[in-house]
Amino acid sequence: MVPKLTLLIDESGDQGLDRVMTHDNPFGASSYLTMGAVLVPSINLPKIRKDLELMRGKIDAKELHCTDLSHGQVAFCAREVKKLRMLAFGVISKKSTIGDYRKSIEGEKQAQDYYNKCAQYLFELVGAYVGKKELGA
Repeated sequence: MVPKLTLLIDESGDQGLDRVMTHDNPFGASSYLTMGAVLVPSINLPKIRKDLELMRGKIDAKELHCTDLSHGQVAFCAREVKKLRMLAFGVISKKSTIGDYRKSIEGEKQAQDYYNKCAQYLFELVGAYVGKKELGA
């Protein structure tokens, strides 16, 4: 029997494309939109939650969110997270490189279309892995 898996996803950055930060203009949306996912055996979720809570306690943080942690705390968390049983996937989109795609999604829903395209790439990565390993069979 194939073990049940859970996919956890998060993103970082802004999906806006109209006013993007540059070296010369530090105001506006972030230059990148990143999306990450981890594929976890569902049976391991309680242990992973417990391990994350222990990690949070060790660094005395209210939450494990990188924007609220010091560099040392983030480095500690990265070292600890790599020990957990999960497989990580990521997509990084640099907005200045999307070229003609931006024109094809112009309009009111441009930011959402861009976000959805990045999510599509992430799901394709996960789907290719799951298919290759025959995890859905």
